Amino acid sequence: MKKHEFVINHVFKYSFMLFLSQMRRIDFHIEAGDSVIAVGESILNVHKYLPEGSLYIITDHHIRKLYERDFPPGVIFEIKAGESSKTISVVEDLCLKLAGAGADRKSFILGIGGGVVCDIAGLVASLYMRGVRHGFISTSLLSQVDASVGGKTGVNAGRYKNNIGAFKLPEFVICDITMLSTLPHEEFISGLGELIKSAAIADRDMFFEIRDKMDKIIARDNAVLEELVFKSLKIKTAIVEGDFTENGERRLLNFGHTLGHAIEMLNNIPHGVAVMQGMILAAQWGVMRGDLPESDFNELKSLTESLKIPPVCSFPQGFKELVLGDKKKSGEFIHFIFLTGLGHAKEEKVAVKDIFEFLSKVGY
Repeated sequence: MKKHEFVINHVFKYSFMLFLSQMRRIDFHIEAGDSVIAVGESILNVHKYLPEGSLYIITDHHIRKLYERDFPPGVIFEIKAGESSKTISVVEDLCLKLAGAGADRKSFILGIGGGVVCDIAGLVASLYMRGVRHGFISTSLLSQVDASVGGKTGVNAGRYKNNIGAFKLPEFVICDITMLSTLPHEEFISGLGELIKSAAIADRDMFFEIRDKMDKIIARDNAVLEELVFKSLKIKTAIVEGDFTENGERRLLNFGHTLGHAIEMLNNIPHGVAVMQGMILAAQWGVMRGDLPESDFNELKSLTESLKIPPVCSFPQGFKELVLGDKKKSGEFIHFIFLTGLGHAKEEKVAVKDIFEFLSKVGY
């Protein structure tokens, strides 16, 4: 099917989708390039953002099964859904497939999927032919509020999270809110972890909005979700525009991640769930240090408990080894994020031994 035929065949369906949701655009400008984030846009309108030339689509088998009829014309490469695909061997295989299909430096890579697909597609785009253009259609809540935006790409090496990667900004990210309706419940809850994180570090009012509208969020009210995704992305883009390669303020986006990544990799649980558990631990440490009012900690803890996120109290040797492999580690120190209040965060260089001492006080 040619591009103009694709547009004609979908124009009526797209018009109805547009009636239900008005797209909001964030223009993202950094020295490394420009990016457009379209919140509330439809997958059916992706042709507006694609350049002329050959298109190569990277997706997983779940998304392909659900939405292939809405894909733009292009060569499709399918990966297995889930964290197990985030390996350098999958990246290499995709690069070989691109070469076999005749992709060149003028080709465009479109990732259609959640965080795993976006991480992989972005890394492939940064490496193939030393870099080709790319964009995303983000299909999960976690990806829409975090993984697809900001130019971080990465895969895992063994049990170490995202420690092989690059910074490469996508030309566009489409956040089609209606696609969240097909997201499994566990993955949706995982996405809420990154949404709560954004509010916790930068927007107190948004935090309480999430708390007060949780019933509508869980029911996947499109209007509520679109508003919260947009607010979360405004926070992230404002931070990333000033610190693309994470040498300063961008580290704030890692609240809950130092301990959360270790929890995720050790227990093989969804990323956002582990981040919420990491946030509770980091906030608890903040209370013990006198940084965070206990009342704010209790609000954060109550919100995660309402999502049935259990606390983590066990930190075996393997957990400590994963903390030592954290990307934010510098010598004997780690750039750690503390809350000073809901909506306010700070970065502090803390000794690794101090982290382990804290864990020994709260764990068993």
